[in-house]
Amino acid sequence: RSNWKGKLASFIEQITGYISLKQVKGAICVTQDIAEYQKKRAGVKTFLFPNAVNIKTINLINDKRISDEINIAFVCSVFSAWHGLDLLLENYKKNIDFVRNNNIKLHLIGNILEKDLEIINNINDQEHIKIYGHLSQDKYNKILEKCDIGLDSLALYREGLQEGSALKAREYLAYGLAVYSAYKDAAIPENFDFYKIGRIDIKEVYDYSIKIKNITREKIRFSSVSYISKDILLQKIYLEIK
Repeated sequence: RSNWKGKLASFIEQITGYISLKQVKGAICVTQDIAEYQKKRAGVKTFLFPNAVNIKTINLINDKRISDEINIAFVCSVFSAWHGLDLLLENYKKNIDFVRNNNIKLHLIGNILEKDLEIINNINDQEHIKIYGHLSQDKYNKILEKCDIGLDSLALYREGLQEGSALKAREYLAYGLAVYSAYKDAAIPENFDFYKIGRIDIKEVYDYSIKIKNITREKIRFSSVSYISKDILLQKIYLEIK
């Protein structure tokens, strides 16, 4: 929060967090950015434990991709500034002819900020930008079933971060949906085929979607397990700390 409550909470955390860190033997961090911050802050030893999911609780989604469309999912509880929806929409607007000619559809699931809704209204293309708000699990799955990729955060720099560890990206991969992001991930190799790091450019997103369109959901999920499984990552950090 940028208001006085947020500033006060931040100030309190700086003091209590520092004191707490001085009492422990190590800190477990979800990204390298955070680990480096804690090292500088209190000289504490750090261990990397990125966000992860329980693979057993996430079912592979059906594959109902449409051959003459590119469908892109962007899912957030609330589209905050660091998600970068505004940047994507501005690029969408700039390349609207390309979007229409290639039948690219953006599916926005979650609460959207007023300023982003203004951009969407200005674009005025309900055929290629779909807004859903929050959905039941069944309706949510039906949208993802026809999607070619899912989008990860696009503007982490607004939070002073250089890498991510989003649960949503792991959920996408567990579903069998490849991910496009503007940032490297704390656990996923930069050359991993199903987590693409690129610019906020709908043409690049399109090219990646075409590239992986015919790859099975099963292959995407299976290839991702070692990077996103909570069981596997817990075992790894246990051996590091032991």
